[in-house]
Amino acid sequence: MSFITDSSTPLTSILAGSSSGLLVRFFISPIDVVKIRLQLSNHSSLTSTVYHIVRKEGIRAFWKGNIPAELLYVIYGASQFTSFTIVSNVVPLHDGPLKDMIVGATAGSMATVISYPFDLLRTRLASYTKSGSKSLLLSIREIWKENGPLGFFKGCQVGIGYISILTGISFGSYSFMKRRDMDSAVAGGIAGLLSKTFVYPLDLIKRRLQIKGNLLNHIKQIYRINGFRGFYRGLSLALLKSVPSTALSLYFYEFFTKLYS
Repeated sequence: MSFITDSSTPLTSILAGSSSGLLVRFFISPIDVVKIRLQLSNHSSLTSTVYHIVRKEGIRAFWKGNIPAELLYVIYGASQFTSFTIVSNVVPLHDGPLKDMIVGATAGSMATVISYPFDLLRTRLASYTKSGSKSLLLSIREIWKENGPLGFFKGCQVGIGYISILTGISFGSYSFMKRRDMDSAVAGGIAGLLSKTFVYPLDLIKRRLQIKGNLLNHIKQIYRINGFRGFYRGLSLALLKSVPSTALSLYFYEFFTKLYS
């Protein structure tokens, strides 16, 4: 049994993973909205983005897209940890960080495919810069009209690559630190820092693909305008989100696993 899933069953993983995702999303929504705005812009700074949101859209704008985002986190959390529990029981490797890295990458990929439409909707709604909130149903209709059902998976290939690496590093490093008796929250925070820094360029490109354009055009545009540093635009804010969200996600997962067991 993997260190992360000790005493877990698929049902426990579903309940604990979804509960963890629900709580984590509420706390990190404001950071996520600002991060997405920065990723979709080539010129705005952090302070100007926050100022614009507060002045033009109001405080509630920091929770734009929160309904699909909450669904995303609940579904992703449940499917990720459940997949991890199931896959860890069938992978023929000795328990350890390497196994957790491989299983984590697999579980992350599976969870991404399952939850991706909600991720795309979250990005569309969070990127809406006008006063007030864009209707969730309107966004669904627009996506369907533009590309049909496949439109809900635009950028999914990049998303799978991004998440598989992210969760692989995150679970592997978390397992490594926990086996050395490090506190769950601290280990989760460090895991989030390492994994997000490594894969951030893929996250940035994925966000842009979810709005419009194609992969090569986005890469060329980012490099032409901001050079190599452009691929890490918004990284500091992403880390501000990733470190606590990963820490809270793993901490709450362990907490709810014990509660529901």
